[in-house]
Amino acid sequence: MKKRIVVCLLAVVVWGCKEKETAVEPTVAETMKTYTIEQMMDNEAIRGGSFSPDKSRLLVSSNRSGI
Repeated sequence: MKKRIVVCLLAVVVWGCKEKETAVEPTVAETMKTYTIEQMMDNEAIRGGSFSPDKSRLLVSSNRSGI
């Protein structure tokens, strides 16, 4: 009788330690979008914003070249 209980407990322990099969999810690096150097340098930032003394013109600065 003791052998049967020991065998059942051992079977439960082995079954509980079994690894579950799951789908492998891609990492962040594998799903991240990549860009060319041309796309990275093709940006534009506009700063400032001042009116001329007579309020007829607006002064802004930008890096339109992408540098």
